[in-house]
Amino acid sequence: MAGLVVIFAILLGVNFWLSHRPKETSTIVVPYRELAAPPPLTDAPPPPKVQVTTQVAPPAAAVPVPVPDAEAPTEQKIASQ
Repeated sequence: MAGLVVIFAILLGVNFWLSHRPKETSTIVVPYRELAAPPPLTDAPPPPKVQVTTQVAPPAAAVPVPVPDAEAPTEQKIASQ
């Protein structure tokens, strides 16, 4: 029985020693700028691009108009909640 205990203790020590050995690891650092986009998940072609040719007119309301200081109102009420 003492022999089994000794063998168990030796195996336990070898296991501890093997698990705490320094492991060789290689780390490669790649800058973010050099990373490429991942490959697509499917082989389907991308959807066609939509051409937008409509001109948007500038807003006609709420456009500030400069006036001389003499014509400008002295106090304005600003709407609040």
